[in-house]
Amino acid sequence: MGPILITLMLIAGLVGFVYFGKDKLKLLLRARKDITFDNLPERIKGLLVYGLGQKRLITGDPSSGWMHALIFWGFLVLLVRSLTLIIMGYYEPFHIPTFIGAGYTFLKDITEALVLLMIGYAVYRRVVIRPKRLENSRDAWIVLILIGILMVTDFLFDGAKFALFGGPEGWAAAERAFSPIGNLVSLAFAGAPSLFNQVVYHGAYWIHIATLMGFAVFLTMSKHMHVITSLPNVFFRRLETSGKLDMLNLEDEDAEKFGTVTIADLSQKQILDLYTCTECGRCKTSCPTFVTDKPLSLKMLNDQLKHHLVDSKEALLANKLDELPPLASNIISPDTIWACTTCGYCEQACPVFIDQVPRIVEMRQNLVMMEGDFPQELNKVYKGMERNSNPWGIGYDKREEWTKGLDVPVPTVAQLKAEGKNLDILYFVGCMGSFDERNQKIARALAKILNAAGLNFGILGKEEGCTGDTAKRTGNEMLFQELAKFNIEKFDSYDIKTVLTTCPHCFNTIKNEYPQLGGTYKVMHHTELIDQLIKDGKINLQQAFEDVIFHDPCYLGRQNGIYDQPRAVLGAASKNGVMEFDRHHEKSFCCGAGGGRMWMEETIGSRINEERVREGLEKNPSVIASGCPFCLVMMKDGVAAKDANHVKTLDIAEIVAEAMIIPLPMAGGNVSIKVDNPPSLPQTSDETPEA
Repeated sequence: MGPILITLMLIAGLVGFVYFGKDKLKLLLRARKDITFDNLPERIKGLLVYGLGQKRLITGDPSSGWMHALIFWGFLVLLVRSLTLIIMGYYEPFHIPTFIGAGYTFLKDITEALVLLMIGYAVYRRVVIRPKRLENSRDAWIVLILIGILMVTDFLFDGAKFALFGGPEGWAAAERAFSPIGNLVSLAFAGAPSLFNQVVYHGAYWIHIATLMGFAVFLTMSKHMHVITSLPNVFFRRLETSGKLDMLNLEDEDAEKFGTVTIADLSQKQILDLYTCTECGRCKTSCPTFVTDKPLSLKMLNDQLKHHLVDSKEALLANKLDELPPLASNIISPDTIWACTTCGYCEQACPVFIDQVPRIVEMRQNLVMMEGDFPQELNKVYKGMERNSNPWGIGYDKREEWTKGLDVPVPTVAQLKAEGKNLDILYFVGCMGSFDERNQKIARALAKILNAAGLNFGILGKEEGCTGDTAKRTGNEMLFQELAKFNIEKFDSYDIKTVLTTCPHCFNTIKNEYPQLGGTYKVMHHTELIDQLIKDGKINLQQAFEDVIFHDPCYLGRQNGIYDQPRAVLGAASKNGVMEFDRHHEKSFCCGAGGGRMWMEETIGSRINEERVREGLEKNPSVIASGCPFCLVMMKDGVAAKDANHVKTLDIAEIVAEAMIIPLPMAGGNVSIKVDNPPSLPQTSDETPEA
């Protein structure tokens, strides 16, 4: 059809692709190296399921998900067609022979028809439905038009080809028999002059090839570069739970700074993330900051960093790093950086596995440790942690005062060791359970449950310290490591093997981040243990509650995959099962307290906790249940703000303690509980929950 012309067009496309893409590749290669090929089977599995299988697209938002997935799969199918058309430029009668070619021709026609239908639906969504998360960018319209041109020109090409060469003796006859749509188009050309068909035939072909080459070049210049980078980004995704943040090496004597200061400090995976953002807006739909009109939009954050990266290209490639401005304040506003609750919804929703939380925390690290620039409320929190290992600064010697007046024993580990008694489990009470008056009730309720089950447990009491979760997620890595090392040394001095928490933040930190400092333990959330105790028959519940709705704590559910056990426990204590928020499980809406926001004023937009409570009150519950002390406080305040004090806010431990059937005392006194075989403890999975 034109060997010289097709060669020139291929060269032009390749040159354009390389010219506009080479600098982006250079920027990626010069970045801090963190891309790894570890755990290859898991990476390949994820590539198949989430990359080629498009699982997150389809399950996250089925209507638009299927649309994008069908277009994506269509492109995979049509890669063979593109190669066939290019070969035809050198040898016009070329086609795939035998039954393989026949089958592919049929599949190709159906695929192109489906892609055209999906393009139509995409236009309808942008013009008529106009979802809030979607923005009508110029690039998006260009891509839709280019895809449409590719599909239409291929049908026109086939139609004219069959009209010209599809007769019984023609070289396209065999292909025509298995091309339903191409054959249908050819019928429209059947009575047309041969010259007209020749014009359509050659015109459609060269327009198709020119569009194909232009599309390839345009990808490297636009947000649709994700077509190239999405599969690599899925392959190189973080395999661990998003609740685990990397540990800074504070003992590096050569380190001149900590955290992310300029765009030059981003890692290779973080640069790849910027290239891969599809700007689909899924990260915004249940982001607590975006929904409540805070200045943080993860899509916009990614867009700002990507544009700044391109604008900084010359300085980065010339290694003139001193010319680069700090990201905080200059590129990203402090209000944006400090708005994040680190709930992880954005990362769970992202179909291409972009890591959002780490880079925000890394910017906080620089602000806190290098600049001393952080919200003033955190000053008191940091001082309290430094002096007395809790955010309020209450004397550490008061950590076990919550046990006073309890009618069940709560021994310290030190007492058990002195008496030579065994310890099944360490109950790590945490700062909220130790000092917050409302959450002390949860600690007391759990103590009653553990005693009723006959578990040999103990607390550290005055020897317990803050886990450091708030310090870490607000960027004070140095303080976090000091707090963590203190607890690890204490755990190890008592040879602690199993740790129980009521706080998902403590649970996440001890389970996922302490091992980086040498502290590896079996860690359980109290809902996991209670669920196992019920299954083992160690405690029995009556259905004392009804109309109970469960709020998934972010650091229990999304970050650590614990969804079923809390619901199983509540189901055992409720007459009519467990009610659900509209946004639940992995799509649960944050309470607003994570990422250190518990200790900061919320002065911009509406309040996150009130938005969550509003959603729950629509179901007319009698109880809003949770499994997190932060969530409980936020739900309680939200209920009060909504003037809905008829609705109780309770932790699961409180519900269980009230619903427990306690054996009546025997004649002659109370029964002393003794269990010959302690309850079997639930095994915590080493598998990372599906992201």
